[in-house]
Amino acid sequence: MTSDPPKRSGFSQRVLLLKAPKENCDIDPYVEVLSSANYDVRMIPVLSIALVNLPQLYQNIRTPENYSGIIFTSQKSVKAFVECCRGCSPDLDEVISSWNRLPVFVVGPGTDICVKSIGLRAIGANSGNAANLVSVITSEVKCEPATKPILFPCSNLTNDVFPKELSHRGYCLESLIVYETQANPDVDKNIVNYFDSHFPDFIVFFSPSGVINSATTLNSFLLSKENNTKMIAIGPSTADALKANGLKVSRIMKKPTPETLVDTISSSVHEQLYWTL
Repeated sequence: MTSDPPKRSGFSQRVLLLKAPKENCDIDPYVEVLSSANYDVRMIPVLSIALVNLPQLYQNIRTPENYSGIIFTSQKSVKAFVECCRGCSPDLDEVISSWNRLPVFVVGPGTDICVKSIGLRAIGANSGNAANLVSVITSEVKCEPATKPILFPCSNLTNDVFPKELSHRGYCLESLIVYETQANPDVDKNIVNYFDSHFPDFIVFFSPSGVINSATTLNSFLLSKENNTKMIAIGPSTADALKANGLKVSRIMKKPTPETLVDTISSSVHEQLYWTL
């Protein structure tokens, strides 16, 4: 016999965020915005990040003349770039200026802000995902026999969208893993502790690796109880990971912003209320 989810009074919706912690922030922006919108929000860090291959990246960023552009798809890759830039002093301004002569491509407003904070001009912040950014890249960089490679500092878990799509269009992509995404060793324990006293209305997944690192433990709770918990994925790759791990996707967010998440949850709540009237 299975037990029912914990009961609660009031109408506040419970939201569980499974994401990497935001660095250099006292309060995660998603937690702050959701709390301001009167949601009962908790965050469980599912990932830890380690920078790698910085000596190689240092050599790469000192030679922008060897490239036709650079792609940043996460704030962590920007952090790796910044760490290497610190070693370029007193030539830092010259290095930044040299890269600004080339297109600097980004995905997402958070990455856009990080790139601009170090003095680089970014293109593609509103593209939403890698597939859409490919179209931006091909419109900015002409594919010719003499076209130089595009530098792509990335994660060890980066999918093959850029290599496959750009190669198909005749472009050369020089990928370099600059950070490794690892499972938070406490994620299972933290999820168990959360479900001991809470049962969320919404669980928000921010990356495929976050899904992989939490799915087994989550399924042990979600499949054993009658519940209406809705799964929200940030982007199509995360949604695919949810499906592959037996978790039903309720919503896919196209823009990774706290405000978009609030709108997504709000629309789902209103839809549910409509059908129960």
